[in-house]
Amino acid sequence: MKILYISPENTVGTLTLWKKEHEARGNECRTVTFFASPKNFEEDICLELPFNFTMPGLAKLRNIFY
Repeated sequence: MKILYISPENTVGTLTLWKKEHEARGNECRTVTFFASPKNFEEDICLELPFNFTMPGLAKLRNIFY
């Protein structure tokens, strides 16, 4: 089975755990994140998109509008 997880970022390491579990069961698993994890969790495919609204400066900007 081929599995693809897509998430804005790997915030608590769950994507890494799921990926390892699927691979242990013989499945092919890839993860795509929009931004690198600030906690340095393992990344598979990271798009490094601009405007990461989890960064402190951009989070303040986000909170002004929402």
